[in-house]
Amino acid sequence: MAAAGPATPAVPPAGAPPAGPYPAYPGYSPYAYGPSPLEAERRKHINWTKTGILILLVGSLIGWIPRVPLIGLLGGLLTLVGAILVILGRKAFGKTHRRNVVLSIVLFFVGLAIIIVGAILAVFAAAGGLSSSMTEAELTVALQNAFRNVLIVATVGALVSGLASVFFTYALQKREGQIVLWAAYAATIGIEVAVIIVALPILNAAAATIAHEIVTNGTVNSVEISNAISGATSGLDLLRVIPSLLYAAANYLAWSRINRGETPPPLTPPGMPTPPMGASPPAPPINPM
Repeated sequence: MAAAGPATPAVPPAGAPPAGPYPAYPGYSPYAYGPSPLEAERRKHINWTKTGILILLVGSLIGWIPRVPLIGLLGGLLTLVGAILVILGRKAFGKTHRRNVVLSIVLFFVGLAIIIVGAILAVFAAAGGLSSSMTEAELTVALQNAFRNVLIVATVGALVSGLASVFFTYALQKREGQIVLWAAYAATIGIEVAVIIVALPILNAAAATIAHEIVTNGTVNSVEISNAISGATSGLDLLRVIPSLLYAAANYLAWSRINRGETPPPLTPPGMPTPPMGASPPAPPINPM
């Protein structure tokens, strides 16, 4: 009986894929690389932030417009939506940005609480000091103190909340963008100081009018007084376009950096492929030397 010779390897027919652990498929490389789940999630957060900043830009441009309630409401709604998107996408931009976003949220609500709680306390304090036996002069002083306290509290709360707008995109900016943010905040401070300077004499006059009407007629024409105060301070509303335009410019600078890929930095160095999901890259050839 003849001994069996060495087995001859079968030759695959023409056009058949080569044998191996990674079969080839038409149109695909044996090692088809794609984004990992981590990279896909990261890209989603980047897109959320980029879209949110663009919406914030539009909200800044139209939210300041005075005496048009619907446009102001739309600007506020856009600002809210944009802020939510930036908050949701904060994880892709590093520890500093995540911390700044949380700080901005805290500052916004602290400023809002100062305005609401402070105004309520000022009103209750003023109401507690009023009595039916007060003269017109005494009532005028009490009302002037109440108006002044409410105005100061509102100014402090607005300045605290204004810091939230600075830090919200601060870590996404280069130096010029950070300078624009601080310039916008400085303009906000200037406007709030101007409001106090202009509004205090008006509020003092309004307090004297209210006191006189209460003492003589027992009633107050609140609509007339409100219109007088609004008309005297309407010019200050136009000044709010300055910080609004500066914040819009800063948002554009941050959006441009994200759109150009300057931030956040890539997870892997340029030119290095991301390993395919569920598979390991091929082992490097072994050097026989």
